[in-house]
Amino acid sequence: MKFYSHAIEVNGEKKGSKMLKEHLSGVYKKAIKGFNDNVSLAYNIEELKQVIKDITYYHDLGKYTEFFQRYLLGYKTDGSLKNHSRIGAFVLLNKYANNPLLATFLYFIVLNHHSNLDDILNIDLMVGDFSGGIRNNFAQQNKSLTNVIGQISNELNENAISSYLRLPKTTCYRKTIKKRIKKAPTINDYFTINYLFSLLVESDKLDASETRQYQRKKISEQVVEHFIGKAELSNLPPLNEIAGKEQNTLRNYVRAAVLSNLKREDILDNMLFTLTAPTGIGKTLTALDFAIHLKKLIREKENQEAQIIYGLPFINIIEQGLDVYSQVFKNELQNNEINILAHYQLADIFGKESKQKNNDENRNYNQRMMSIQTWQSDIVITSFVQFFETLISNKNKMLLKFNHLAGSIIILDEIQTIRLEQLPLLGAILFYVSKLLHARVILMTATKPKIFEIANEQILKNEGEVAKPFELLEKNEGVFKKFNRTKLVPLLNQPIITGDDFYTLFKDKRTADKSCLIVCNTVQRSIDIFNKLQEKQISPLYYLSTNIVSANRLGIIQQIKNDLVSQKAPVLVSTQVVEAGVDLDFDMGFRDLAPLDSIVQVAGRINRENNISKVGSPLYIIEFEKENGKKESVSVYDTLTRAQVLKAFGQKSEIEEENYLEIINEYYSGITKPASFHVSRHFFKSIKTLCYNSENSDEYPVSNFKII
Repeated sequence: MKFYSHAIEVNGEKKGSKMLKEHLSGVYKKAIKGFNDNVSLAYNIEELKQVIKDITYYHDLGKYTEFFQRYLLGYKTDGSLKNHSRIGAFVLLNKYANNPLLATFLYFIVLNHHSNLDDILNIDLMVGDFSGGIRNNFAQQNKSLTNVIGQISNELNENAISSYLRLPKTTCYRKTIKKRIKKAPTINDYFTINYLFSLLVESDKLDASETRQYQRKKISEQVVEHFIGKAELSNLPPLNEIAGKEQNTLRNYVRAAVLSNLKREDILDNMLFTLTAPTGIGKTLTALDFAIHLKKLIREKENQEAQIIYGLPFINIIEQGLDVYSQVFKNELQNNEINILAHYQLADIFGKESKQKNNDENRNYNQRMMSIQTWQSDIVITSFVQFFETLISNKNKMLLKFNHLAGSIIILDEIQTIRLEQLPLLGAILFYVSKLLHARVILMTATKPKIFEIANEQILKNEGEVAKPFELLEKNEGVFKKFNRTKLVPLLNQPIITGDDFYTLFKDKRTADKSCLIVCNTVQRSIDIFNKLQEKQISPLYYLSTNIVSANRLGIIQQIKNDLVSQKAPVLVSTQVVEAGVDLDFDMGFRDLAPLDSIVQVAGRINRENNISKVGSPLYIIEFEKENGKKESVSVYDTLTRAQVLKAFGQKSEIEEENYLEIINEYYSGITKPASFHVSRHFFKSIKTLCYNSENSDEYPVSNFKII
């Protein structure tokens, strides 16, 4: 008898398009190919491989019933009898009865493989023994399967399947999972469930859509060197002999110093890395160069072809990062030697404007979308939203790519843009990604947010863990001391309420020959300032914010670059969208009071190329107020952030760039009060206790986590 997994419509009639046994075999092969045997989850590698075989072969067991086959081919069928997930989940409960905890996890995974994950304490077996509709449906589906059990046993290569086709008693499973959650929760369970779930749902969707599973390739370790030249410490003067004005020499020094770590015998023993260096020093290409060399070492020592995942906070710098990577890998991309994929909000919707006129077009579109959503590439450039909301998620669509984190090299740029209250949670999760999924994590920043130190203090020490990141630029303080490109000038005793108030200050501090960057905390304030400067006929004048579509933002950035090259002294009014990664170079700037690392990032858009005639270019720190006297910075950030910034500034009238790292350390040193991070601790508890979803608004289920 023929059993189909999927069907297509031909001339108004449904026809089977794929044999069920081929689908199950295909899902298994894809899942086992995607499995990384360096993971350190709750079960050993051979146990996990057997589990993968079982969940992939049993997840669609219900499709062997006459009810599903009739439904698939367009015949009227009882809605509940055609459901195909639960009976396979029952089989797994019975097959793994000697390990009730694992059995419950597998039941949970297979039962939900077409839906989002719920609180594990809310699944149906927690209510009591199965009865009513579930019992009746099982009886009818079981009878249907029993009629063809010989064929099923043959196609699944499982002779004992008939012994597992029974309605399970739930008492043991209920007691086991309740005891685990209440008395001994562990984050290992979360990573085990999500990893197995991800392998199943990704492989299922890849096979169903006939999307090719990408085979990752080697990347030449000389590719960055060919793009910008070789950097070796032996060919460079010592750091103390490099003048700050020699910015290209400093860039080469930084890259060479970072790459020199690859010679360490224990480099692969390190899983967490930080790269702390000033803005404009070439961190993007330095981290890429290091990652490519690290990828080679992983291939040689661990027999894995690591995927490189590059995460960025904002769409405009994702597109800028994609442009840089595309230039570096120009020849490799032209020759189809590697594949780079960009996955962020706008990339999700490409191609939707085309009308699908037939099955071939529809299949092609679905395959393109599936390739993006499952990161089928050597290098992925993605948003913090996609990255962190895959790491901490209950959503089927997001978890498709969770398994790609295993064994990967993760580069996170501009990590200081993460909200302060999220630092402990994300630091802890990154630690466990490295420990349990064997990923290498590289955090890049110019402001050294103490993400792992705060995670240790607030979360990890209570778990008996400690994150110990390896700093790739050992002498970063010496590199910071080389620069005096900018200075911070606090003007916080001059509250600014109206556009006229700001214009008075602007006119006093800026001469017409100076290009200027103005960064506001709110869109409305930025519009008000732009309109006031336009009214005063300031020109050339530009505006950038998230309320401008991406294509227009890129065009505006290019126009500003052209004006800067032509020395036209443009003025840009912007929101925070410009403060990270945007390669612009102004003479001076104004920044509404904000987290100190955000302020330093804006300073990185001023005298970026270290023009010796512009030493000490000012960034004026101002504070906008509403008419009721409330500080706008508090409404956007929080009172703790404002207090810490003011404390770090102290009574200083100016802060030179060589002292930025010092005041940043002071800023973070007083920001570790437990009350500041209760949200992080609540979310971490939900992750440990497998509370994926909840209707209780007072809880912090995994489903409620948002990076923005």
